[in-house]
Amino acid sequence: MKCLFILNNKLNATQIENQYLLMLAMLNFDHEVNLLFIGSAFSQWQQDPQLSKHLVALNMYGAKPYILSDHQLVPRKENPIPLNPAEFKLMKNKMDFIS
Repeated sequence: MKCLFILNNKLNATQIENQYLLMLAMLNFDHEVNLLFIGSAFSQWQQDPQLSKHLVALNMYGAKPYILSDHQLVPRKENPIPLNPAEFKLMKNKMDFIS
């Protein structure tokens, strides 16, 4: 099953933790987990010590990070893959589960 988790900076700590636990459960059952960061959410996850640990764990278990952006990021291992709105729409249509 292909899963997409949409993460924005409006989620509170409890919502983020619930999403994280669901992501781990999906990965545990060998589902494809994709993370889509919107706005400043990726920066929020990088700067917060707990969220940064979550991000490292999700990467280790094979989650794929993306960011909705019209700007190109400098390619680095920890950077998410940039998606423009059209690419996001195509991706969304291929998913079996969206949260």
